[in-house]
Amino acid sequence: MKTGFALLNQHWKEAFLVCKHQLDQELSDHARDFKRAAHNHDQEEEALRSRLASMTQERYDMFARVLERRLKAGSINVPKVMNFLNQHQTQVVGNWPRLKALLEHLKDHQVPLDNWTTQIMVTAIDDYSAQPGPFVTLDEDDRSEEKKEEDDSGSGNGSKNAPLDLTQDPTPTATPQTPPTKRGKASSASSRKLQLRPDPYTPSGKDALDPRTSLTRTAEEARASLADHAVIWDKQRTDLQLVMRSGLDYLDAFELVSGDHLVHPRIPVRELTLMLARMMYWGRLNHTPWAKYVPSWCYKKAE
Repeated sequence: MKTGFALLNQHWKEAFLVCKHQLDQELSDHARDFKRAAHNHDQEEEALRSRLASMTQERYDMFARVLERRLKAGSINVPKVMNFLNQHQTQVVGNWPRLKALLEHLKDHQVPLDNWTTQIMVTAIDDYSAQPGPFVTLDEDDRSEEKKEEDDSGSGNGSKNAPLDLTQDPTPTATPQTPPTKRGKASSASSRKLQLRPDPYTPSGKDALDPRTSLTRTAEEARASLADHAVIWDKQRTDLQLVMRSGLDYLDAFELVSGDHLVHPRIPVRELTLMLARMMYWGRLNHTPWAKYVPSWCYKKAE
């Protein structure tokens, strides 16, 4: 009896120690992941502050240029104009003080006096046969450049802040089936079991791309590099697009994301988190070889 009790007691002690060790390890892992996530959050905040400061400065610079251009367009040096009209084989004859007075009113943004009736005739001695026809009012405001600057200033707001769309399966069937009813859709969504981790899962110690580091190429530049390949940019997977933007060409990027390689160090944390969330929702983690190397704190961020 005593021997059996001692063996049973020893068994439960060992089981307790094993459970305690597992619990301590989980707590340590959670603390480590929280610390890394907090560090990444600080980096993202720093990157966003830097971006905000840059955009604010660009906005101020654009506003200053617009004001400067409007100021130059709205000012007129009357003596300079009158002197110009009396130089280089050009001469103002007749009631030139009336012309000067009209220019003064233009400078002050005032209309001429009601009792003024003025007719200005221009004679080109070297071109008597010219018949340009009646004067046509000219366009005083050329805002094409201003509009371009305003459009450029707002072009930075892309889809980066768009909400995550989980309504589409990333691998739809080739032939559409009979559309399910709303009840069927709701039942499917409610019964879906999320895949929280890939199997097998061997996380790497390397983090995703630092939020303060920009991708090497823009989407437009990466799209242009596909000119020699019979593929369409919009049809490519998000991970392939981001790896191409990190500096690889299409073939190298395709080989990297399709094989058993580390990919996440080339992808910004935000984009990586969105991709993980979609793959977890649709159960596609095992179909993406590089997913098993992503650190656990990234998965917890995606959860």
